[in-house]
Amino acid sequence: ANFEATTGLVALKYAGSTKLTTTNDGTVTTGISTATVSFVDAIGNVRYLPPDSKSGAYVLVAGDAGKAIYISTGGVTVNQNIIPAGGMVTIINNSGSNQTITQGSSVNLYNTADGSTGNKTLSARGTCTLWSFDGTAIYISGNFA
Repeated sequence: ANFEATTGLVALKYAGSTKLTTTNDGTVTTGISTATVSFVDAIGNVRYLPPDSKSGAYVLVAGDAGKAIYISTGGVTVNQNIIPAGGMVTIINNSGSNQTITQGSSVNLYNTADGSTGNKTLSARGTCTLWSFDGTAIYISGNFA
């Protein structure tokens, strides 16, 4: 049945238990949610990491958050306040040679394996993921030479 509630909460129940409730901010689901296609947010499909091919030396930009940067040469530079707090970027080395992930000024690129900071050398055909705490503290894990 189609209906419109113009004031307050709307709740859908199954066997007397509330399963979906509307709120001022959206909805709350209790139990298992199943999608037949995909879940999508403002960036895109939550289970999809869109590739973005780059050539030559590349400097990350804000629009790279939530993407896979696919490089073959020149490496990648990570500057301050490019990856927003909580943002992630994956870098894929499409080369038989190592690539340098350069730590920009006012950035701490923390290697999650040993806590070291500084530039990282991404192995041939390696991948790494960067996660930002606040735009300056970036945590990196992956295949390093």
